[in-house]
Amino acid sequence: MKVLSVRQPWAGLIFYGKDVENRPWATGYRGLVLIHAALRLDTEAFQFFETEEGRALMGRSELPDDCGVMGGIIGAVELAGCFRYSQVHKGRSMWHMKGQYGLYLQHPQLFSSTIKCRGQLGLFNPVPDVRAQAERLLAESYA
Repeated sequence: MKVLSVRQPWAGLIFYGKDVENRPWATGYRGLVLIHAALRLDTEAFQFFETEEGRALMGRSELPDDCGVMGGIIGAVELAGCFRYSQVHKGRSMWHMKGQYGLYLQHPQLFSSTIKCRGQLGLFNPVPDVRAQAERLLAESYA
């Protein structure tokens, strides 16, 4: 189990159809990833959803409430693959941006509560207490 910090609104959108998280780096890790909503917003992203291109995906007023939660783990996904944007993968997901590595995400599970914790850069290991809370919330979501 790893953790990935993502700025809002992108973190929340992972649980509403965003199946790729773009990064300038690649990873060989595959498996369960907890999604941490960072303390800083991506203000340019909120502006993007006010543009014509952004409204085609989802207008700013349509952004889920979960896109406002910050400073904790909000859910889990399976990291199924990591691909560099190329002609081969173009069109595979509308969320994969040119020039980036796409972390392909599957089976998103939004937690019923937020696990407060600090974020870090890259994929990182959760501290034992956070891991235990995440395992409990995952078990609840399967029940």
